[in-house]
Order: sequence, then C-alpha cells, then structure tokens
Amino acid sequence: VQNRLDISVGGPISKSFALFTAARQTTSTPIIPTPLPDKQRQWLSNLTAHLDNSNKLVLSFSYNDNFQNKISNVTSWFDQVFQVTKTTDAEKLISLNYNHIFSHASFMDLSISSLNTLDKTRPEFIDPGTYRNNMGNGESNLPQQPTFVGRARHIPSGQNQNNVDLDRGIEETNTYSVNGSFTSQVNEGNLIKTGVQFSSYVLKDNAQSNIKSVQESFLTDFTAYPYEGAAYVQDKMEFEGMIANFGLRMDFYDFNTTYFKDIFLPRKDAPTDHTKPFYHLAPRLGISFPISENSVFHLNYGSFIQRPEFDQIFNTEWASEVTFNKLGNPRLKPEKTNSYDVGIEEGLPFGMTLGLSAYYKDVKDLIHEAYYISNSQSIYQTYGNLDYANIRGFHVNLEKSGRYFNFYINYNYQVATGKASSPSSDNTVKVYENPELQNQVSPQDIMLDFNRTHRIVANIRFNSPKDFGPEVFGFNPLADISISTTLKIQTGRPYTDDVNHLGLINNMFMPTEYDLRMRLQKQFKISGVNYTVYVEGYNLLNLKVFDTSVFDQFNELRLLQRYKAGERDQLIWYDPNYYGTTLDYLYRYPTSMEQQIYDNNPRYFRLGLKIDI
Repeated sequence: VQNRLDISVGGPISKSFALFTAARQTTSTPIIPTPLPDKQRQWLSNLTAHLDNSNKLVLSFSYNDNFQNKISNVTSWFDQVFQVTKTTDAEKLISLNYNHIFSHASFMDLSISSLNTLDKTRPEFIDPGTYRNNMGNGESNLPQQPTFVGRARHIPSGQNQNNVDLDRGIEETNTYSVNGSFTSQVNEGNLIKTGVQFSSYVLKDNAQSNIKSVQESFLTDFTAYPYEGAAYVQDKMEFEGMIANFGLRMDFYDFNTTYFKDIFLPRKDAPTDHTKPFYHLAPRLGISFPISENSVFHLNYGSFIQRPEFDQIFNTEWASEVTFNKLGNPRLKPEKTNSYDVGIEEGLPFGMTLGLSAYYKDVKDLIHEAYYISNSQSIYQTYGNLDYANIRGFHVNLEKSGRYFNFYINYNYQVATGKASSPSSDNTVKVYENPELQNQVSPQDIMLDFNRTHRIVANIRFNSPKDFGPEVFGFNPLADISISTTLKIQTGRPYTDDVNHLGLINNMFMPTEYDLRMRLQKQFKISGVNYTVYVEGYNLLNLKVFDTSVFDQFNELRLLQRYKAGERDQLIWYDPNYYGTTLDYLYRYPTSMEQQIYDNNPRYFRLGLKIDI
C-alpha cells in the first residue's frame, strides 16, 4: 500500500520577487508488517529576486528525508515482524545563484552552495536471552549457551529466528562548493566560455560491522578534509561550412591525508607521508561540417578523468587498535578515459533523419580490490589501479517529426571488455612484492558484466492538436490527446557458467529482455483550470526478466542448473527433490521464491489526474 501527497505553490510576491515551493510525502507499507511505515519527505523552495534588468539572484533550499525499514530476504520475513533495522537518509542543500548580464553578448554565473548528507543505520535486537548458539556460526538448533547472540533456524522451511542486523553506524558529509563561469560572444565566429569550480569536503564515518562478537567485529572511524576543483576554457568557432568546439580543462584534487610509505608492510607505527595535489590537463575537440546538401559529418575527441571514490581512499576497517581487515589507499591514481566518436547525419525524404556513429573508449587505471602480498607472506586487502577496459560499438538512429505522428528507432551495438567489471568483482587480483611472482599472474580479458551487445529502442507518438476532430456540445473529445508506445529489446547481461572449473568468467549471456509500455493522456480545460487525465501501462507483454542471482553458479539453491534443466516459471525455494534429505528438516515445506528470481515487475497500470491551477 502506498500513499503520496504533493503540494506546490508559486508566483510573484512583489514586483521584483517570486517564490516557488513544492513538497511531497510518500508512505508505503513494506512487504511484511512493521510498527512504522516507510516514509519519504521532500521539500523544495526557490526565492528569485530580479534586482534589475542585468542582475538576478536565486536562493534555493531543498530537503530530502527517507526513513526505511531494512527488510531482508524471504528466510527472515517472519522473524522480522519482531525486529527490523531502521535506516535514515537525509540531505539538505542551500545554494545562492547570481547572474549578471554585461551586455547583449556577455554574461556571468556564480553559485555558492552547502550540502549536508546524513546516513544512519540502527538495528533492533530481540531479548539477548531469547536465542543462543553454542557453535558460534548462527546455524545450529542445538541447546544454547550464553556465549553468542545470533540467528537460529528452527522451522522446517528454513526461516531464521533472531536474524538481527550486524551493522550499525553514522556517515555524514558536508560539501561546500563555489562555481563561476563567464560566457561571451566575442565576435561572429567565436563563443568563449571559461569557468572555475571548487569543492571542499568534511567526511565523517563511524560505523561498526559484524558485531555479533568482539573478536569478529570491525570498526570504520575517520574524519577527512579533501578538496578538489577545476578550471576550463572553451571556444565554439563557427566558420562558413564548419563548426568546431575546442576546450581545455585542468582538474586538481588533494585527499589531504597520510599514507604508509611501504605499501606491502603497513603498520600503525610504520613511516607515513602526506598526499600531494594532483593535476591533470585534458583537451576536448569537436568538429562538424556538411559533406553534401543533406549530410553532416561530425568528429569528437575527449580526455576525461574520474578521481577515486572517497571510500576507496579513507575507508579502513579496523579489527583492533593495531590490525585491520581492509586499508584505504590514498595513493590511487584517477581513472583515465580517452573517448572517440565519429558519425554522419543524413536527411531523408518525408522529413526523416538518419544518424550513424561509431565510438571507442579506452579506459585506463581502473580501480580494483587487491590482496597485497609481501615477501614475508604478510597479506592485506586494499585498492590499486590494476584494471583497464575497452568499449567500442556503433549507433544507428532513425527518426521523424510531424504534426500528428512522431517516431524514432535506434539500435546500439557494443562490446565492453577488460580485466574486471567492478572494483569488487570475482576476478581476484593479487599484487606481489616480488616482481617475479607478479609476472606469473595475468588474468585474461573478460566480457564486462554491464555489457549489452544489442539494444533496440523504438517509440511512436500520436499528438492531436487543440482543433482536432469534431466538436460535440462545445467540447472536442479527440483534441489534445497523446498516445505514446515504447518497445525496448536488449541482450541479457553476461554471466559465468564454469561447471568444469576452467577459470571462465562471463562466458555466457542471460536471456534477451523485452519491455513494452504505453501512455495515453487527454488534456482539457474547465472553468479556467487545466486537467490532464492519463493511464500508463508497464510490461504490457508481461515478460519476465531474471535477476542476476539466478545465473550465479555458486548460488546455494542451484538456480542456474535448474534453469538450464528447463525450469523457468516456478523456481522453488527449498525442495528435497534437489537437495536430498541430509538437511530435510530445513526443506520440508517448499516456499515459492518467485518474488526474488525476477528483476522486473509483472504487467501493471497506473491511472492519474493532474490539475494545473
């Protein structure tokens, strides 16, 4: 059950000032009963001041608060009626924007902002004496001893009891930013834009994980003050028969922290050094020109960087005052991308346009989790710039715009390969202090798990004008009607099927995915008030998209093997036919897991009414 309330009001409050405010509150009931529903509140306000014809100020405030009951998987639903972890995510943004017009050809924008985010995780616990486990692994139903508070499985279907959340803590960030830009049409052939950006951060993290015992828990606790910024200049040059965009951007940042000098033997008392600012100069180039009366050629090149995420820099998981499970790495370099794009736009008869482009992205210094192994066999986990990726493909787009009918269809072919799909992928990386050992390990390139080899998206829209159709009693029933239909077809994501343990990764593709949706709306006006009635239909073909967990060959439910054996529509949670009788007390009553094995919603419709006062 979900309820949503939207309120918005706005308009001039004086000759020079205008105010707009909008608020929304959404409450929804989780899949199991909870004392409090999930609740999201949003607030947005803008105060605009037109000081004169050349100066404008906009003061903005936004607030977002999201309270959610953290519901685990189906094996914990019954237990979580009694205890559910509460999470709160809150964001507050205050900004001031100033715009000044120097002349008809030059203007300036300046903004100052402050952003605060706060994330809380608060677990709830049943009475510590309710369930106890004498084995320390949380899986036993044997007589209990008062040494460990954990989960237990007593019910034949395998439902958990006392399955408490083992993580808690607070994360808070404060971001202070200044952005300024100046734009000027210097002459008929040159539009210059230049600007600067700067952001300073205050990061605080205090969180505990795996708190089922003192020996097994670890702590993340740090406060950091990094900063970053950029300066850029670009020129849009228009000549007879050609348009060129050239830009130059300099990015810089400093994590403003210390790191261990010896990356293979970090200790709390080991020598450290302080990070230094990083600078990167990147060119951007874009050229387009006609090659015939109906054809335009374009070429684009860009060099981009992405600094490492702050978690990868500062997040150290301390197991005690002197030992850690994972160490952040302030020496990480940014990920670098060189992007190329070349294409042509062709005008066709009947008002249609055909676009064809090919692209290539070369990504270096991708970050990956790694185990660093010293010559003395000391091992710890951190991050390193150990991966790369190549993304190449082409794109075809055909579209037509008209008074009544509009449509487009585009096709994209892509191949994305590299060493790993994400920093924490299963393609384990080990870095040895001994370079001879390192040379023996060279993981093969794999198909990255976000790759979609083929993707087709088609849309057709019909729009009737205000004077369309016959008039009935002063009303045009066929006027102001819009019908839009969109069909998306795409190759399934790669997955691993390596039953013979040959070291294969992402060697197969999940089933092709289909999605058809439609929107029908009618606009009309009564007593000066504009109304819009609409109905939206989603997944109209009612096709099922499997969750990636179905194709995880290590899934304890053997979903992949069962899918390959022909089972599709009903993959049962616990079934002795697949598991034998060794743990039959857990699986005596099969439970449908349909709600978990599909990644999309079944066919559903949404009816709405919009009123513009």
